[in-house]
Amino acid sequence: MYGTMICTLVALLAAVLYVDRMIIGKYHEMESQITRLLLSVPRSTASHIVTDLEEALEAFREVTEVDSTTVEQQRLAAMGGGTGSHSSHGSGRRGGVTRRRKFQMIAGVLVALIAGVTVGMYAVTLSYVSDCFFFGHGSTGASQGDDPLFFVQTM
Repeated sequence: MYGTMICTLVALLAAVLYVDRMIIGKYHEMESQITRLLLSVPRSTASHIVTDLEEALEAFREVTEVDSTTVEQQRLAAMGGGTGSHSSHGSGRRGGVTRRRKFQMIAGVLVALIAGVTVGMYAVTLSYVSDCFFFGHGSTGASQGDDPLFFVQTM
């Protein structure tokens, strides 16, 4: 029974490591490449690109005849208020916790919880099985100890 518990925990750890390395690692690697490319664009060129994009969006709004005040309100609501939204993008690398590290911490807590539940389930099962074998509850005589639900009913 202990071997099964250890195999279960090893399988859980292997699955988490595989998902972290092969899926989440690739995502964060691609995200860091995109961020590096965006940071390599000169500030003046990026400013012109943003200005041209805003002009193209405004022209699109005029063509589709959408009320610009409601679109602007929706855009500001989606950006979280619209003030200072660009200042938080680079702060994660300079001393704070990166997105990948934060995700790994959350995943670690979840794995610890799942491992705790798994060990707890095996511990309850092993304690009940050992009580049955060591204290004679597995005998053929009819007593309260023979009822597998007696322990649960007395709680």
